[in-house]
Amino acid sequence: MFQSLAVAFDPLPLGALMRTILFALLILVAWMSTIGLAEPVVAWLVESRKLTRARAAAWTGSAAWAIGVVCILSLDYWAFSFSFLGITRTLGLFDVLIILTSFVLLPLVGLTLVLFAGWVLRPETTRAALAMESPCAHDVWLWLNRLAIPLMLVMLLFGVRLFL
Repeated sequence: MFQSLAVAFDPLPLGALMRTILFALLILVAWMSTIGLAEPVVAWLVESRKLTRARAAAWTGSAAWAIGVVCILSLDYWAFSFSFLGITRTLGLFDVLIILTSFVLLPLVGLTLVLFAGWVLRPETTRAALAMESPCAHDVWLWLNRLAIPLMLVMLLFGVRLFL
């Protein structure tokens, strides 16, 4: 995006202005995403720790900034190598965080979500939310969420290789 769209705007009339507007809007999107991701943490600190909203936002922003600085430094100065699933990783903590999110957190969140949808939510609620008229189709969806998908996610989580 940062290379191809910048080049694509060059031959257009007012291309430099459009490129500037594009990057300004991208900055705005990044800030809004950051606020959206930080808001649950700030709300939790306000409600559970009885901090003021300004102090909770400052703590959250400082912690995010510190984690970001450590990740950036791990790309060069604090880099270290290690092997994971037979692949040598060279970006240190950055690679550790990628592995943690990709191989642990995403499958765990998916597993928790399908177990919640399959076992905790009432079938009438899910049928109405999904607007499924056919009881057979809803039963298939329900039992996929109860058994098949959790089994596949557990196999993914523990690294079971089916097709190797």
